[in-house]
Amino acid sequence: MSPVVPTFRKCLAWGVDFLANPRNSFKMAVLLLLWEWVLCGLIIRFIKYTEVDWSTYMIQVRQILDGERRYDRIQGPTGPIVYPAGHVYLFSALYHLTDGGRILQGQMFFAGLYVVSLAVVMALYIQCKLPPYSLLLLCVSKRIHSVFLLRMHNDTVAMLGVYVMAWCLTKQRWTAAVVWFSLALSVKMSVLLFAPGLAFLLVAALGWMPALRLGLLTSVIQVALGLPFLLSYPYEYITMAFDFSRRFFFDISYNWQFMGYDTFFSPTFIRGLLVAHVSVLLAFATYRWTR
Repeated sequence: MSPVVPTFRKCLAWGVDFLANPRNSFKMAVLLLLWEWVLCGLIIRFIKYTEVDWSTYMIQVRQILDGERRYDRIQGPTGPIVYPAGHVYLFSALYHLTDGGRILQGQMFFAGLYVVSLAVVMALYIQCKLPPYSLLLLCVSKRIHSVFLLRMHNDTVAMLGVYVMAWCLTKQRWTAAVVWFSLALSVKMSVLLFAPGLAFLLVAALGWMPALRLGLLTSVIQVALGLPFLLSYPYEYITMAFDFSRRFFFDISYNWQFMGYDTFFSPTFIRGLLVAHVSVLLAFATYRWTR
């Protein structure tokens, strides 16, 4: 037998073990994170930035930095501000860090944010003892790279808070998990979608009263962060930052454009989505979470 054949088999066995053995997941994560740093630099250098909300964020926080506190008067090219106070603080800091909203500096920040978010998600995968090849799947999404590096949406910051919350839950650090959830919620209201699962875990692990106290902590954090606006124009802040009746633009809906414009804005379709969402939550609570 040619000596090449055993060598090939050993290399193949090593490759399969490296990709499939959870003991190698940390090594795979390090390699992928290093590669992502390089890839982020290449994307920023060679792919054109797409303006969606960044300039609006910067214009809006500039008005707040100039002293405006009434939420319905804070406007930008894409409309009024519709995010809670955590968003304001974050992008006010970015306004200063990027010299008034320079795009390149902003992209560099979001590149770092992307790698940190990816590292936290990989830590969750490793915690669950998933095989190394599963980490590769985290790095192949064109859309995620685009949202972080070419559009700089605030969703990315909110979701980092959710990922850290999930990691805290795996370590049974309940208070820390609630704090991170509330901080994420202060950036974008859509984080409320994670509230039912979080509430169920808290009740199951701690009981009703401790879970209610942690729920109160969430509210206290929201009030504390929003205090500058709540003390000035509370109604405008609450109705703008936590507007449950707000409708979204069809042309920026990535998931439902196949339904068509008329269906997208149909009250029946909207109610149907809500009923479907609640039904799935109830099904999981009954047949999955309580197993």
